[in-house]
Amino acid sequence: MVKARILVEGFVQGVEYRALVKNIARKMKIKGYVKNLDDGTVEIYCESTKSIIEDFIKRMERKTEYPDEFSLSVERIFVRYEGEQGYIQPSRELGIFETDYGEEAKSAFEKANLEKLEIGTLVMSKLRDETNYNFRTMDERYTISTNVEALTKEIRDTNQNVETLAKTFVRLVDTLERKSAK
Repeated sequence: MVKARILVEGFVQGVEYRALVKNIARKMKIKGYVKNLDDGTVEIYCESTKSIIEDFIKRMERKTEYPDEFSLSVERIFVRYEGEQGYIQPSRELGIFETDYGEEAKSAFEKANLEKLEIGTLVMSKLRDETNYNFRTMDERYTISTNVEALTKEIRDTNQNVETLAKTFVRLVDTLERKSAK
């Protein structure tokens, strides 16, 4: 068994990355914890075999094709194994993998609610990404955006024609009213 300290940079805070890491680690039977750091990175301490930790790191990598402020996107992952230069010891024993919420959750109730909120948001984010992918695929297959643009242009042209016709009608009515008034 080896221990590792992993730092993850990118859009990894406020996008439920900790919940993802925890779920992956628990499925892989890895010990440790994950927590947000003040500099915007995520810190992970883990303990398992080196090959399992390497697989764990691969599973944590996430790139977003169309990143925005709500999209999880890992830019870099730094790994230091116990005994290597730059490795810092964890602040506590590593047991069942958990999320360290620090000051965010002072009670078990707050921690449980944060975990449920993170998992729910992670699921919704995945649903959003899948929906966006499906719409892009449909658009590529059926050229929906091109058809919508053409239809929008037709509607604008029709509206202009209706406006022109309405103005002409008003002028005609005015002309007829003036002639009948004479």
